[in-house]
Amino acid sequence: MEWFSADGYWLSRLIFQRTLAVIYLVAFLSAALQFRALIGERGMLPVPELLRRTPWKAAPGLFRLHYSDRFFAAVAGGGCAVSVALIAGLDGRLPLWGGMLLWALPWVLYLSIVQVGQVWYGFGWESLLLETGFLAVFLGTGDTAPPVLVLWLLRCHLRLDWMMWFAALSPAYARSWFGPFTERLLRGDRDTLRLLAHNPFPDAPPVHVRARVFHYRFTDLRELRATGNWWHRTYVREFMRPVSRPLPPERESRETGREQC
Repeated sequence: MEWFSADGYWLSRLIFQRTLAVIYLVAFLSAALQFRALIGERGMLPVPELLRRTPWKAAPGLFRLHYSDRFFAAVAGGGCAVSVALIAGLDGRLPLWGGMLLWALPWVLYLSIVQVGQVWYGFGWESLLLETGFLAVFLGTGDTAPPVLVLWLLRCHLRLDWMMWFAALSPAYARSWFGPFTERLLRGDRDTLRLLAHNPFPDAPPVHVRARVFHYRFTDLRELRATGNWWHRTYVREFMRPVSRPLPPERESRETGREQC
């Protein structure tokens, strides 16, 4: 069945598989570092609530069997470990069926994460990684030549900060998560603040939070030399009016003069 295999593509397969394993590793690391604030049990869009209101077929995966933040961390950590093993070439030291099972494992783990990721995992690259990872299971390992059909199919293929851009473009798209995100900023939630490049409230949680929309453009060479800024921004509109966190009962009583029942 020479027409079915492509013996001359062993190096291309090797480079592709190792690169894919690195992408898997980055994806699992990202999930492990961010999930508690985004979709954890006390996250902005908690997974347990999703599982309660949707049927099995709407989001099949490992978390239908059990969910806890500890179990999610174990899934993400297991995905990292398998990715490292694939980067090291463990699949090439196993028989064909063993290599295929090893490549199927990160696909199953990441599929389970994406199925409960909601809007945070609703972009095209998540689906593309899963589609590519599924095809990689059938690429073969070691001395097995890659199938021509799988090579042909592969040739046909395309979190919080990114979501901020889409919130400005389509406010309705942010309705489900922007409110909980604001509440956690007002509380000084540690896991949520870790999603930001810099903590804007290092000393204490903010009293008020507001959101505004700006139009960004690249600076030209003259502006870049003069200011050192890559971007120039122009105020467009208010996205969310200032909101404040509720006062503790004892402070509200003292500051408003109203007794708490």
